[in-house]
Amino acid sequence: MLRAELQEVLREGGIYLAEYRALARLKDRQMTMGALAEALGLTPASMTDLTRQLVARGWIVRGRSPTDRRVYLVEATADGLRAHRTSRTEYQRRLLQIDRAIPPGARQGLSDGLRELIKVLDTRRRARGPVAP
Repeated sequence: MLRAELQEVLREGGIYLAEYRALARLKDRQMTMGALAEALGLTPASMTDLTRQLVARGWIVRGRSPTDRRVYLVEATADGLRAHRTSRTEYQRRLLQIDRAIPPGARQGLSDGLRELIKVLDTRRRARGPVAP
């Protein structure tokens, strides 16, 4: 439900969650498409679709690596960074509203529980090893 709430906030600002997450990863650096796909948990096909979408919107540029012509690099444009920055403000505002609606005692319990959930999931992920493309 939280994800749906935040997706709604972003859509109202004209950006999709996957686009927002990709631009967040690219705000300080360029990345290979493979590294970005892995960071976002996307398949190569989904990453290709997302990249096309972002290029069409003028939010990223994509080009071949100068050191390995088989590798594509992606980088956020000034327009992409502006779109991310603008939507981040509303995203954070909504998160703060939600956080303030949770009673303080429940907030601490939720925080502790989520921390433990992350540990369990991280342990399981490491035990499985790298995910094949």
